[in-house]
Amino acid sequence: MDTLINLVVCPHGLTDLWEYSPVTLVEAYGGGAILAMALPDKVVLWVFLLVSTFHLGKIVTLVVTPTALWSVEAAKSLLIIYMVLEHLPAHYSKVKMSAARVALLAAFGLALEMVGFRPLQWPRVTTALVAGHAAVGLSQHLPQPHAES
Repeated sequence: MDTLINLVVCPHGLTDLWEYSPVTLVEAYGGGAILAMALPDKVVLWVFLLVSTFHLGKIVTLVVTPTALWSVEAAKSLLIIYMVLEHLPAHYSKVKMSAARVALLAAFGLALEMVGFRPLQWPRVTTALVAGHAAVGLSQHLPQPHAES
């Protein structure tokens, strides 16, 4: 299951590079990193779940979270099904996916697998990345400052 997460789910965050400005990326991912590093150990996983719920919406709140009370593995499976069928295609439809971009995503996923990245074993890193990814998505809904003419 972790291999599938590394190869398919984790790389989709790189689509932010093609959709948002460098300033937005630094603010969002920098803020996510600061948040994750500042949190007490006991709340890191809870913040990860809260941010994930915010980013993914009702499917997590209504289906995945209650399922996790019964079986974490079943909840992971449902989450991956949702990611593959709904969430990932939404990200990929926003950006032009060239062969070079697909290759970059694949290389990133392979690199994660080769270093043995396991999202729930590295909760601060995972929380920082998910918080940053959710924040850039939120940034598109915030009012933007207008340039003076």
